[in-house]
Amino acid sequence: MTRPLPLTVAILCAGAALQALLWSRQWIYGDQYALLLSGIEVIETGHLPPFAKTMSGGGRIPGALLPLLVAVPLEWWADYRAPGLLIGLSHLMGAAVLSICLGRALGARFLAAYLAVYWLSPWRLYHAGFVWEPTYVFLPAALHLASAYRLRERPHRGWSLLHAATLALALQLHGSFLVLVLLTAGLAAARRIRLDLRGSLLGVLAGGLTLLPTAQALAAGSLPRILPGNTDELPWVLVGLVNLPKSLAYWWRLGSAFIGRRLEQTVYAEAEAAASAGTAFASGLTGVVIAASTASVALAVFASWRYFRRHPSFDPDDPDRRRSSADWLRAYAGWCLAALCAAAAISPVPVQGWHVVIALHAACLPMAAWMHAAFRGTSPLPRAAAAAFVLLEVVVVLLLAFGHPMYRPVSGDELVRQDLPDAVRALIPRSAPSTPPAATP
Repeated sequence: MTRPLPLTVAILCAGAALQALLWSRQWIYGDQYALLLSGIEVIETGHLPPFAKTMSGGGRIPGALLPLLVAVPLEWWADYRAPGLLIGLSHLMGAAVLSICLGRALGARFLAAYLAVYWLSPWRLYHAGFVWEPTYVFLPAALHLASAYRLRERPHRGWSLLHAATLALALQLHGSFLVLVLLTAGLAAARRIRLDLRGSLLGVLAGGLTLLPTAQALAAGSLPRILPGNTDELPWVLVGLVNLPKSLAYWWRLGSAFIGRRLEQTVYAEAEAAASAGTAFASGLTGVVIAASTASVALAVFASWRYFRRHPSFDPDDPDRRRSSADWLRAYAGWCLAALCAAAAISPVPVQGWHVVIALHAACLPMAAWMHAAFRGTSPLPRAAAAAFVLLEVVVVLLLAFGHPMYRPVSGDELVRQDLPDAVRALIPRSAPSTPPAATP
């Protein structure tokens, strides 16, 4: 990693190309139906709804922000893939925010290592290609880190406004916003950030403008239940106890190349296709990839353990400013892990992968620190392992793009089209491939 700028540009271009590939192959399932229809309703009625859609816990996402984010691109281009363009742009903006923040804090070499882990992460790229509530949380997460970093030493009205507005807007995107709220509370309690009160209040008001329809419906008594409830047979307390170790395991997996059952679904689909075609090679290859991806979790555990132990090899060259920034970012990651576990413990439903991707920006810091140290060292083995990890990320994403049911449309377009609601069917080009409606992705 002797020339970080060309490497950073190459990583950004590779991630953008993979993201475009996934976007071009997306399809519509249950959650996509609901979000597309909410956007179409805004376009047809001209009214902002008080909530977006039902959550997995039975509650509803408040505010009109999410329907607006779907409606605006649909108004510009009447195609089911249009909202994905705005999602892709938000991911690019999030990467830009993180690049500016981390580049200034820890230098160009660390930034290149971080982008290799974060920007090429199968977790991010899987959630970058189609419309779904969790795909919108990456930009708010990046803004949270950047604004918190700027508030680490003294209060600032503008950055406090941005920080609070980010939390108010994240509330209207996905239930995992609670992770960012708890993270802010932990950082403030530990005096790792210093918020300006008036700036924070202005931020809440600015971010809450799209909550006005919700407030009006609440005042009129016409608002359905917003808060989620327990939808599992297990008691709420027991669900929380089970979620605690799951959230820790997810933290390690977020820093790895293993995306769990998303990859397993891809392997099963590839195995079925290989069996029908009489070729066992493709099925065996995907099996090797899933084994290597699973093994990468051990590497993420090792990197996280050394990162929080403040291993000397992870500290930047600059003994003053950059080391201070490295210590603060380590504290940010630690508080994010604590917030993730706390949010999981009080969740009424079992934690799933889409509940935790809001913490991806922080979960990638330990792995990036290990990769940075690997390329700074003289031993060839860590360098080879780091390069193999990046290659593995790309291979996993390609498998998802061509093997996962969300990105692998099948034939039978006209047969499936009759099952789609008329409003959504009108958005689909006649030549577009399709796949049958199924469970949420």
